[in-house]
Amino acid sequence: MNPPTEMSSGLAGLPDAVRWYEGMALLPHHFQQATARAEMLAAALLRARDPLHWGLLRLALEQDGTEVTVTALEAVMPDGLPVVAGPGQRLSIDLARHQPDAEGIWRISLAVAAQTLERRPEPPRYLEHGSVRVADQNPGGADEVISVLRPNLLLVCGHGQGYADAELLPLAQYRRASGVPVDTGYIGPWLRIGTELVLHGRIHALGRKLRSAYAQMADDPVDASRPVARRALLPVLGALVLELDSMCQPGTSHPQVLYGVLARLLGALAAGTGAAVLPTLPRFDYRDLAAGFTPCSTRSTGCMRSWRPTSTGRPSAAWASRSSRSPPPCWAAPRRMWWRS
Repeated sequence: MNPPTEMSSGLAGLPDAVRWYEGMALLPHHFQQATARAEMLAAALLRARDPLHWGLLRLALEQDGTEVTVTALEAVMPDGLPVVAGPGQRLSIDLARHQPDAEGIWRISLAVAAQTLERRPEPPRYLEHGSVRVADQNPGGADEVISVLRPNLLLVCGHGQGYADAELLPLAQYRRASGVPVDTGYIGPWLRIGTELVLHGRIHALGRKLRSAYAQMADDPVDASRPVARRALLPVLGALVLELDSMCQPGTSHPQVLYGVLARLLGALAAGTGAAVLPTLPRFDYRDLAAGFTPCSTRSTGCMRSWRPTSTGRPSAAWASRSSRSPPPCWAAPRRMWWRS
């Protein structure tokens, strides 16, 4: 198994430019070289600007015993290749034919061989996918039927047959329970946080707690016994609550951006407790989103408990009345992950 490595920009591996000149004998290889350079250059420039430009956009899984099937998929591979799978392209893997890793987990990924012109990749990066009719866009032109290729999508466990990280898109993880593989609830690299993810519901729940805490602090009488740090936290907390609300609108936020909001929130809450040392942030792992988001939100909740007003032990009547009249936005209600059984 290849160890995880940092993904390079890919600029060093770009194919050379084709030397075009009048009277040259054109071969399909000239156009393959030019096309590969254009595709890889665009992906390399995007990766240099935004390393986390790849991930899942849609995923639906079905499990039948030890067999896991992808019934719907839209994603961008780490090397920038867009991939789509649906009813016409069955992707499945039988976990009974694969051994779990040292932690007892089957880690399922989508694999596509890297693009290269130096050799024929095995398995191939593309497969022939019949023919399509192409309409000539010139006035009076005739339509032509051409052969087309589509990415060769495979499901693998671990790194499969030696695939590199840039060739793998993590999808799901399963652990054996009572002799049957059971979904661990793993959340892979998604390009945006939508209501189909359990993670969205957790973050929204944290936002509601923060709104309640803000309202309670705003109604709390200002006196000398109230810590200065806590009074100073109020405007910062209000701004972060609204920012978190806007980021939680479904399908609009990249996980890394949302994680940055949670990090600022945790820092503000920790400062409000008068802590001499700020908490250490969990590592943001794009390939395992819950590993970073869960501890960050848990620590934020813990900070809130430590600075709740203690004068009465409960919210004021004015806050309770206002809170009951303020339902959450209609888009914010967390929903069950439709692609999980």
